[in-house]
Amino acid sequence: MDDPRFGLDGELVGGLGKDGEGSKVDAKSEAYSAANELCGDLLTASKAPPDPEQLAERTEAQLAWAACMRQQGIELPDPNPDGSFPSYEWKIDLKGEAYAGANEVCRGLAGGIGK
Repeated sequence: MDDPRFGLDGELVGGLGKDGEGSKVDAKSEAYSAANELCGDLLTASKAPPDPEQLAERTEAQLAWAACMRQQGIELPDPNPDGSFPSYEWKIDLKGEAYAGANEVCRGLAGGIGK
């Protein structure tokens, strides 16, 4: 497993992704579950507190990206006040052509979101 990386908001960047997609780790395996049970608190404890100014800038950029995506026809919620997106509300196909086309237009607005 790769070392974790954290974003400006203190949240894990990359990682396993949704349901372990894009990872060499089988997040559904018994071995992973057992290791996470033993070590998961260490990851939480290692998070750096977010820099308020950087978090505000990131959230502003995320708001611009979400607005742009909506202008392109993608129904995307605004980010939460902490800068995270409510992913459970995304009812879009992140691998579809519509998302890819909209993101091509908008991705420069949010510095790293939607890559």
